[in-house]
Amino acid sequence: MDMRNPLITLIGLTLLLAAPAAAQFDFAPTLSVPVGPQPGGVATGDLDGDGDVDLATGIRFPDRVVVMLNDGKGGFAAGPVIDYPAHSEPEEVVAGDLDGDGDVDLAVILRFLSEVRIALNQGGGVFTHGSSAPIGFNGRGMDIDDHDGDGDLDLAVANRGSNTATVLTNDGAANFTSATLASAGEPRAAAFGDLDGDGDLDLAVTNNDAFNVRLFRNDGGVFSAWQILSTAPDQAEGVFVADLDNDGNMDIATGAEDDNTGINRAVVFMNGGGGAFGPRIGYPTDALGTSGVVAADLDCDGWLDLALANQDTNNLSLLRNNGDGTFGPAQHRNVGTNPETLAMADLDGDGLMDLATANRDSSNLSVLIDVTCEMSVPGDVDGDGLVGFTDLLAVLADWGVCVGCPSDLDGSGTVDFTDLLIVLAGWT
Repeated sequence: MDMRNPLITLIGLTLLLAAPAAAQFDFAPTLSVPVGPQPGGVATGDLDGDGDVDLATGIRFPDRVVVMLNDGKGGFAAGPVIDYPAHSEPEEVVAGDLDGDGDVDLAVILRFLSEVRIALNQGGGVFTHGSSAPIGFNGRGMDIDDHDGDGDLDLAVANRGSNTATVLTNDGAANFTSATLASAGEPRAAAFGDLDGDGDLDLAVTNNDAFNVRLFRNDGGVFSAWQILSTAPDQAEGVFVADLDNDGNMDIATGAEDDNTGINRAVVFMNGGGGAFGPRIGYPTDALGTSGVVAADLDCDGWLDLALANQDTNNLSLLRNNGDGTFGPAQHRNVGTNPETLAMADLDGDGLMDLATANRDSSNLSVLIDVTCEMSVPGDVDGDGLVGFTDLLAVLADWGVCVGCPSDLDGSGTVDFTDLLIVLAGWT
């Protein structure tokens, strides 16, 4: 007997009422890593040279940078500390090999001293104080990359208190020359990226009170004012540069909030090529105090998703890329109290990007290990992370004896009602 027509009659009404929802991100239970009072930014890098990614953050009382060493599986234990003068307020930390010796060093904003100070890794996570370089007052966000193409890592800092950004150019031995760029409206974050497609790294700086992202073009390692992208009515906080629609051009994502309405958003600017940016596109985060932002492929579909820290809601908002550079509704994961900043790295060595936040008011870091791609979805015949109509159609098309077919979900050698029930049970 041909079962296809009765089968479709039996389940037709159910299918008309069901529609696949966005695939859910999945993380292991959030890990709390105690570090001390008021942690600022969180840096990621192999600080002890053992092959896995460690964490570092600046704390206060006493003013120091605390290194948390990875056990190789995404668990962390206290490592070295680097002490700084009282009331210097280590704010943001980034990691990279700054002196070219193969060890991962740290650059630290000392907010009340208006300087960046370098901590040089002597090997195995033993740090000594290195050079310092002046920046503007109340330095906040910092990024690290090779902006002049000479093979060593440079820095950029957004200076909230002096309405400037500082570009710090490395001489190759971790000594830095400062150049000041005029900005406006309380700069909060800075990010390098090749925004005009000419092969060198430009700079994006968010200006909270000016409701914009200011772009500086890089010409041979020299930066000049270029464009201003309005985020109004949203006040921009964090910023991240990445290719969100897989067209080869670097786009811009910010974490932002509208103080008048209380609506918080990821604000995205899509690059049409050569730095021709479209107007702001806002995606609600369904949270308060949205600030830091990173982009990573959290569901292994080849498209970069967004993760944003919500300092007034004590959680993260996760926005799934729809596969075209647009983003679906926010999903949430709880973290510590007042998560202003976040970072991404493969913390458990499985090849997937994980997340870490610095939680200013709970004296800890939160670590979220991504297991989205490790957990197969029962009934997902086509492997897209969803169970829906395409999987049902695949089962119907293969109905009957079908050895080795993906639709033979129970491995019986026949595609039948058992496989259909697996699809219906996993319907999303």
